[in-house]
Amino acid sequence: MGGPQSSLLALPHRGSHFLQSLTINLEVVLGLFSLKRKIEDDAVLPAKLMAASALELEEARRVKQEVMIRDYDL
Repeated sequence: MGGPQSSLLALPHRGSHFLQSLTINLEVVLGLFSLKRKIEDDAVLPAKLMAASALELEEARRVKQEVMIRDYDL
């Protein structure tokens, strides 16, 4: 009844399930990669661009404060 033929018939089904599982895992990985890229494009890159401007503004503010302190001390 449950001889070698029954286990041979089950192999394609198991193989198919394995391939389906790999396909699903690949889709998940690709989806996460796509999500990571979207986050980078939507948030990280604009933040990097704004960081340079914010640093320049902060530096200008600090210089202005130093000039005011220097003028006040004189």
